[in-house]
Parts: sequence; C-alpha cells; structure tokens
Amino acid sequence: MSGLLIRFSFIVGLIFSATMLLAQREPLQDDSLRNIFMPDILLGPSGDSSIVDTLIDSRIIVTIPQGLPFPPIDTLKKPRWPKSLQTGANVNQANFSENWKGGGKNTLALGLFLNSKLAHETPRTSFTNEVQLIYGIVKNEKLRSKKSADRIFIDTKLGYRITSQWNIFFSLNYVSQFDRGFRFSEDTSGNEIRTIISRFMSPGYLTTSFGIEFKPVEYFWIRFGTGTIRQTFVLDTGLYRNESQNYGVPVGKKIRHEVAFQVVANLDKEIAKNMTLKGRFMIFANYQNVKAIDSRVDVSLIAKVTKYIDVNLTGALLYDEDMDYKIQYSQALSLGILYSFTQFE
Repeated sequence: MSGLLIRFSFIVGLIFSATMLLAQREPLQDDSLRNIFMPDILLGPSGDSSIVDTLIDSRIIVTIPQGLPFPPIDTLKKPRWPKSLQTGANVNQANFSENWKGGGKNTLALGLFLNSKLAHETPRTSFTNEVQLIYGIVKNEKLRSKKSADRIFIDTKLGYRITSQWNIFFSLNYVSQFDRGFRFSEDTSGNEIRTIISRFMSPGYLTTSFGIEFKPVEYFWIRFGTGTIRQTFVLDTGLYRNESQNYGVPVGKKIRHEVAFQVVANLDKEIAKNMTLKGRFMIFANYQNVKAIDSRVDVSLIAKVTKYIDVNLTGALLYDEDMDYKIQYSQALSLGILYSFTQFE
C-alpha cells in the first residue's frame, strides 16, 4: 500500500508541477504602448501610431478617448493557458452491532479521483492535455480489501486547424492502473482465494495516432486516426500463468506493437444547471485483423448538489478479444466531496 501511495503522489505532484510551469503568463512585450491583444481586437490609447500596422494585419482598432480610465490589463487579457483541476473523495461506511437482527456486514469504502485539463489555442494550432486518476478500495468485515476502481488515463493532442471545423492532429495516449488486480474464488472450505491477473503496466497501453479531427461545437469532437500505433506492455512476464491470453503480448515478451485505424469520439456537455454529461467512445481496428475490433465506451453523469458535494454515476463497456471474448462492464454510483479549480494561477 505504501508503494501505491508513493506512485499516486508522484504522478499527482508531476501533474501539478507541469501545470504550473506551462501556465505561467508571458510578459507583455511593449508596456509603453499599453496595447492589449484579444482575438481580432487591439486596444490602444488615442493617437497611437501602431494603428497603421494593425490595419495591415486586418485587425479592428478601438481607440480609447483621452481622459477615460484605461481598463486593467488582467481584465482584458485572455488566458493563454486555460486550465482546470477537479479533485475529490467518496466515502461510504456501514456498521452493525453483533445483535442486529436485520443482518449485514460492516463495510468501509474509499474512492479518490483527480481530473485535470490544460489547453493552449491559437487561430491555427491547439494543444490539449487531459489527465484522469481514479482509485477506490472497499473493505468488508472479516475479508481482505478489494479494489472498486483503478485507472490512469493521460491524453495529449496537438492540432492544426485547416477549416473552422476540421483539424489535422497528432495524439499520444497512455492507459494503465495503480494497483494489482485479482480474480476471486473459494476453496472447498469456503476460504477466499485471490489470483493476480493484472498490475501496474501489466497491462499498460501507449498509443500514438495521426489523422483528422472534426469539431463542430466546443463540447464535442471526433478523431479519425488512420495512422495509429499502439504498444501493449505486460512487464510481469509470469502473468500468463494466471491470464492465459496475456493481453495479446506473446509469452516471454513484454511489448506488442500494433498498427491500426482508430476512431475516438468525446462529449463533455452541461445538459442542465449543475449537471454535466461526459462520454468517450473508442474503436481500434488492427490492420492485420480488422475483424477483431476493440471498443470501449465510458460515460459519466455528474450532478453538483452543493459547492463541494456531488453525485457521480459512471459506467464503462469494453470489448477486447486480447482480454476476453465476452463484453466487460463496470458501474459505480457515488456521493462525495468535489473541489474544483478553474483558471487558477
């Protein structure tokens, strides 16, 4: 457990450090002119000789008459690095006396999560970074603790706009987990047996993709990655003894390379006041075996009850023949504490 907490703390610290480093504001280049750049608008004091240059650049000039107070810089400057961070915890607990006739077992469950986004956009380029870290554990009376959630998700995308709705993109995506995963069974005496079937970087996925992106509105986009390469890592070379398919990696090796066509669609929309719907759909078709298409759907509905309390309903569907020939699913409903930072310094 201590190693897990160190790993989680290291990744969170790395995200905070990178966010604060990249988000530093750039110094104003010419304070003497007191010009502030905004999309298609340049503000300057009356009589400013830079008007000719800005007209050449096809920009609009708004001249502030003499005597009027000049607006503060911080109220006019658009953030160069829009950023947000959400972190929180979910706790569930139940306790019964020994003579409680209704039955039940003492239970304690804890979940931690962190969602972070850092973006930069110009008229032609965009650079977007997203991180999702989730870990949950549940402890029932007289039983060993079990995971209820475990996910590391990091996505980075660099885009070049060719029209108002279409972009050429290059993306890098990493997915794995923090802790060991087990298959549970019982022996003839009814004792619990735990068989390890996964751990950190077993499996782990690193995917690079190049293609075209369609983004008709701010809250939805879809990427078509015609040149996609995925590396599947299984660093535990003995895992195949418990998981015969070994996540598609040949026994005795640690990495498998695949070239494929990938489609990823993403939705992040506020559907009502204090209620947000998030969804992500992915299909991955290996060019060597296009009939075996991997697919995953993640959906979450977040309702904000108060400033610091939210209700979160999440679900996931997964089909990957390298894991199992049946559809896998997970679902969770939680009430917990949520703290959000937006455009923080």
